[in-house]
Amino acid sequence: MTVTPPNQPIPFSERVERAAPNLFILPAVLVVLFLSLFPLVLSLYISASK
Repeated sequence: MTVTPPNQPIPFSERVERAAPNLFILPAVLVVLFLSLFPLVLSLYISASK
């Protein structure tokens, strides 16, 4: 692995390789967040509306 000087832009292919692991994990994280936050928000809404 080489170190690039700060004034040289990082190639697109290298940026994609760096972001790929996060992009694969992102859908699962979003589903878990939705499944945990949706019931909480819904219960707070229901308790506040009654």
